[in-house]
Amino acid sequence: MHPNLRSFLDLLRRENDLVTIEAEVDPYLELAEVHRRVIEHGGPALLFTRVKGSAFPVVTNLFGTAKRIELAFGSRPEAFVKELVSVAEALLPPQRSELW
Repeated sequence: MHPNLRSFLDLLRRENDLVTIEAEVDPYLELAEVHRRVIEHGGPALLFTRVKGSAFPVVTNLFGTAKRIELAFGSRPEAFVKELVSVAEALLPPQRSELW
């Protein structure tokens, strides 16, 4: 697992699984349509660096393939998710029915 998003993006770049789009895009129409078409074809993650009206870049389709999920969470992502769920359940207060 990665300590931050930047390290994951660096790995995707090294794996040639991240495309950087430097043209300015509208966040409501263009960005969404490009994202939809790329997902439809099982394409790479996308990094939009110039989103109209935003000071921040946008990254999409990070977990769009099994390979990228494995790169992000390791070879057993379902174990990772189950562990997160068990931690969340442990932190939740008990239900009344469990107390009796």
